Amino acid sequence: MANPNIRFLLAESGDAIVEGINRVKTSVKSFNIGTSLFTTDYPKYSEYDGSDAVSTGKCLNIWVCNLDPTPQNPNILLGYAFPPTLANDWDFTSFVSPERQGVVINYKCFLNPRYTNILAHEIGHYLGLKHTWGNSTFSCDNDDGIDDTPLSAIPSYTCDFSKNTCEEGRDDLPDMVENVMDYSPASCGKYFTYGQVQRMINNLVYLRSDLYTTEVGEDTVTTLQAFPNPSVGKLTVFLNTKNIPSSTLEIIGLDGRVIYSSDFSGQKQLIEVPPEHYRHGLYILRLYNEKFCITKKIQFVER
Repeated sequence: MANPNIRFLLAESGDAIVEGINRVKTSVKSFNIGTSLFTTDYPKYSEYDGSDAVSTGKCLNIWVCNLDPTPQNPNILLGYAFPPTLANDWDFTSFVSPERQGVVINYKCFLNPRYTNILAHEIGHYLGLKHTWGNSTFSCDNDDGIDDTPLSAIPSYTCDFSKNTCEEGRDDLPDMVENVMDYSPASCGKYFTYGQVQRMINNLVYLRSDLYTTEVGEDTVTTLQAFPNPSVGKLTVFLNTKNIPSSTLEIIGLDGRVIYSSDFSGQKQLIEVPPEHYRHGLYILRLYNEKFCITKKIQFVER
């Protein structure tokens, strides 16, 4: 399992990007009013007694409201979110206008320990992840587009680690009920895979690039990330710098042999290293120029 190391900070009054957190009193008893909710998005507009979005290109907007069952929709709704426009493996109908970008979540998710993973689940959608069963229930032919999540046909509502709804031949694995993108309770649904982390970071850098910022020094690199690490295939290196000369990125074996080298320039960049450049084992990732040199240990493993 992998940690995406993505952190969001609460906006505060006086921020340069936003005026602050909006807390809006509404007369709406529940916004869960059937399929029209996903086409009109009532919580996101003040004209429907919701709250208008703020700087969705630079901020993750989260609407916390009542989504309890209603006569129009008797099913409980815990939250929903839309993926970035042009995200891989999503139908075009999921792409929405900028003022609708963000996460809507039932306020009860913050009160019930069973649902404390729902916000992470919806942020996963916001960064381009599908459900582990691929949004098409009762079918093993629909996938989430992530190689390291086993096929599953239906959501999981319990922590049944023996559950296996799709037979995948010799390498068959049970449903990944411990995955955040399933419907499992928070007691077990708490992990992402390496492939999911790679997808989220790719979408963050390429499709939500204005959302991602780091505090960087005047002449150094503060972000040098390699994922997945350990890797069983393609390695992606993410670099974030400020005002530095052109640099060289290398992967070095423990015997000192350079197995991969690439030039780097700019403030944000993804470098993808194909698997033919390495074998399983430990290596050193090195970024350097005439002013500095930083290193990171990485590992490649066989499938």
